[in-house]
Amino acid sequence: MKKGFSLIESIIVITLLGLMFSGIAIFIQESINSWLFFSTQKELLSEATGAMSRMTRELRLADKNVNIIVYTTTQVTIRDVQGNEITFAQDGAYLKRNNDILAGNLTVPGGLYLRYLKEDGTDASNMNAVRSIWIRLTMVRENSKVVLESSAKIRIKKL
Repeated sequence: MKKGFSLIESIIVITLLGLMFSGIAIFIQESINSWLFFSTQKELLSEATGAMSRMTRELRLADKNVNIIVYTTTQVTIRDVQGNEITFAQDGAYLKRNNDILAGNLTVPGGLYLRYLKEDGTDASNMNAVRSIWIRLTMVRENSKVVLESSAKIRIKKL
């Protein structure tokens, strides 16, 4: 009687080990993909949160609603309490404050969307009726997408 394994037994063992290791490899690959997705989400969210905080803070510092100089769905220019003009606008995939880049990876078009609202929350038809500015930032990188929304209440002109 021979000691050892037959050829068929060896092939069966190698096949079973191959199937087992391919299952483990798929699990590891999916774990890496999940980690990459969530780390990209975290980076995008951090970038969007920083840009949104800066925008809302500076829009709140607008010196009354009469100092909203330009107001479109993709750009807003205000005059702050020190008299400085500040413009927030989308330029390609970038969100800019004047000429400085606040954030990248904005969707083109529609990465920055602004709405100008009256006291009751409906769309304002003219600058004097604007009481708050609603902001939506949409950022995309690879297969990750982050949408952030906020609003900034504008100081009301006192007569």
